[in-house]
Amino acid sequence: MKLLLLITLIATLLASTGVNSQELHFNERNSSYTYILNSQYIAVIDESEKSKVNFYTKNQDLVRAVSLDWEVNHAWTLNHGRLLAASLKRAPDPDAFNQMVLFNKDKVIEKFYNVADVVTVPGGDYFAIIGEMNSSNHTPVRIYDKKGKLVKSGILPRGTSYRSIFISPDLKQLAVSPFSTDSSSVRDIDVYYGKEFSEKTNYSFGGADIFQTIPIADGVVVINVDYRLVALNKNESKWVIPNREFMFTVQKVKPGTDSEYIILQENIGRVAVVNTEGEVVFDSNSDLEAAVSEIVANGARIDVVNDKLVINDTEKGDLLMVPLKGHNKEKRIQAEGQIISVDVESGLYAFRANGKLKIKKIN
Repeated sequence: MKLLLLITLIATLLASTGVNSQELHFNERNSSYTYILNSQYIAVIDESEKSKVNFYTKNQDLVRAVSLDWEVNHAWTLNHGRLLAASLKRAPDPDAFNQMVLFNKDKVIEKFYNVADVVTVPGGDYFAIIGEMNSSNHTPVRIYDKKGKLVKSGILPRGTSYRSIFISPDLKQLAVSPFSTDSSSVRDIDVYYGKEFSEKTNYSFGGADIFQTIPIADGVVVINVDYRLVALNKNESKWVIPNREFMFTVQKVKPGTDSEYIILQENIGRVAVVNTEGEVVFDSNSDLEAAVSEIVANGARIDVVNDKLVINDTEKGDLLMVPLKGHNKEKRIQAEGQIISVDVESGLYAFRANGKLKIKKIN
């Protein structure tokens, strides 16, 4: 089904306003990459031996070393101690193998081939493999659960280069949209749905720029239209940002790992979090403005996990965790080295200082 949303609709919606599993990629010599999988297992891939994944306890006792047939250049984490490790043909690795393995703790439980890209689904229980585009310019998509079982597949009638793929947590919708407001825009966007993503709804706004398009649950899609967020269920408007209560220029938007939240950023360093109902649950302009501005200045990683906003400036070793529910206070950790992994569920973080890996509890 195709739906054309005219500029009059977006103008009506906006007139009342008054106006994010972390991806690993090796880019430094003599460095290692660490993932806290849970309170019992920590995975480490060393730059000097990228074909091996070492698994340690939180006390850094080696449990097992698993050798692979290729060098890892990307990795992602899932819930319940799962780790995806892959060799992808993406710059600067044109000679990689487009293969991936799924670990359950320290054991390989599934191997995957024809892996051009990987997309993790908000919630941490599913991931998608984007296959290599075929001669008809169609791109296969396969969605798996955390045990490596195929749960849904489809064919996208286009290439996905220079685009981001977003999949709704209920696996019912998929969108292919520009990477960010800095890279490119489109004039209309298709959101795919149905058993094999064989149906689509087309959204356009009278020639206005469309950036990230994030499908969320219950048929709703959140679209960044000319630096404004519009949440729609086909032709029904659900909410709009900015609005009379909340003024915000949406330079960046992404789903949180916690599927109930969406993260917004302005170029000036402001960060906000809204839930899927469009309610603002955090705004750094009114909460922790100085701390957030300082930490995000160097391009910190920002996510929402288990109802907590996590802002981590890896290089400076500066970490801020803000509860989005309840009355718990925020926590800020300034380590003596790079904070290279944080696990909210276990309450552990890993940092590297003077060439040594250290694991500590978040107090």
